[in-house]
This record gives sequence, C-alpha cells and structure tokens, in this order.
Amino acid sequence: MTQLLVAGDVHGALDALFAVVRRLELLHGPIAGILQAGDLGVFGYDSVLDKATRRYVVDDPTELGLAPYIAGERIAERPVWFTRGNHEDFELLVRSGSSIDPRGLIRHLATAEVTEVLGLRVLALGGIDGTGEPAVSKGGKYFTKEE
Repeated sequence: MTQLLVAGDVHGALDALFAVVRRLELLHGPIAGILQAGDLGVFGYDSVLDKATRRYVVDDPTELGLAPYIAGERIAERPVWFTRGNHEDFELLVRSGSSIDPRGLIRHLATAEVTEVLGLRVLALGGIDGTGEPAVSKGGKYFTKEE
C-alpha cells in the first residue's frame, strides 16, 4: 500500500520535515510523498516577505528554508504537493506554475483544480477565506468566490 504523509504549516522548515519522514519510515515503512496543507513557506531568495514572516525569520531562519530548493541548490527527498496558505510568495507561485523547483518535486496544487497525487484524485483549496476582505486576484492570500 502506498503511504502519503499529510503535514501542515511547515513554514519553510522542509529539511526538518524530511528528517521527520525518515524517522516515521523506520516505524511505518516507505512514505511515497508528502501532501502539505498550507503555509509551506514558499519564499525565494528575492521574495518580498509578508509582515509575519519578516518578524519570525529574525528568530527562526528556517522560515526561508524553501529558498535553496527553489533555486535548485537542494533537491527534495520526496515529492511534495502543497496548497498555498496565507504565508507564501503568491507572485512566485503564479510565475512558477505547478512546480516551484527545477526538478519538479515540489508542486503547487492550484485551488479548485483536481490533481492526481499517487493515484488519488485531490481537490485543493488554498489560502484563507476572504470574507470581508478586499478582492484579491486568483492565487493570492485569500481564495476567491470563483474558486
């Protein structure tokens, strides 16, 4: 049976997540991939950081831990599929399309689109509810009524 790990709110600490996967595999066998449910922390070296990330990165540099993967300096140990959270570089997500790393191992699941993940049909909803917030274009911090 194929095993898929579901994780949330990694906030850039992808190296730490891969370390946890290696420990879990000792107990449960091979994990074929990771489904990450928002706030992966997709920020490149040249990304404009949101207010919360700017504040936290001072004490925890792992908040920017995706940058070496995005730049191709590091290679993901497992395939990772993720939905956007409210702490990502949304412009980078739009520019990158479905894959944010050169090897195509870290893949963005677009909101309101069905994607096959290890033989499963996955429907993603990324971002947070924009109720009462100003309209934001598709792919931003808030999901839209259309999505």
